[in-house]
Amino acid sequence: MAYLSEIMQIPTSRMFSVGQEDVSIAVSAVDAITGMPKTGLTAANVKASFYVPLLAPIVVDLQVLNAIDSGYKPGGWFEIDSVKAPGEYRFDIPNAVFSQERAVVKLMFGGVADVLFQRFDFSVTPATIGDIASGLTEMIRVLMRLIEMNRIPSMMLLSAKRIQRNITLQKRRV
Repeated sequence: MAYLSEIMQIPTSRMFSVGQEDVSIAVSAVDAITGMPKTGLTAANVKASFYVPLLAPIVVDLQVLNAIDSGYKPGGWFEIDSVKAPGEYRFDIPNAVFSQERAVVKLMFGGVADVLFQRFDFSVTPATIGDIASGLTEMIRVLMRLIEMNRIPSMMLLSAKRIQRNITLQKRRV
């Protein structure tokens, strides 16, 4: 199953913003011999680390999460569902990873014989105009609900929409 190890090592690429917090991801694990999803992996037997090229790897101490919907815990680890989602695990990326801009961060898992883990490569970038516009869109939705409930004056919504329009125009110029 040589091709399987190659497939699992194709990194999943993502982009995060500096200062982002409480990020949980799904991690896949398969048996290197059979190619079947690997269940039963725990925080005690899995190892995780991340590194930025040219710097020493940083080991992440995995923490036990009690349920899939447990609150965020740096290094949190939980098997999502051994029957309905075999080989899928929740992992909470430590917030320190997002503390500064980084072109490439590699997140690796291991420590269990004959198990292949999905690899993650991602970047940490400053917040973009798109991030800000997306946040404003959500804020406008909340403001509209509050106006409908007569909790705030409609002038606040007009101000938010004006800011959003200016950001949209700025994005077009870039």
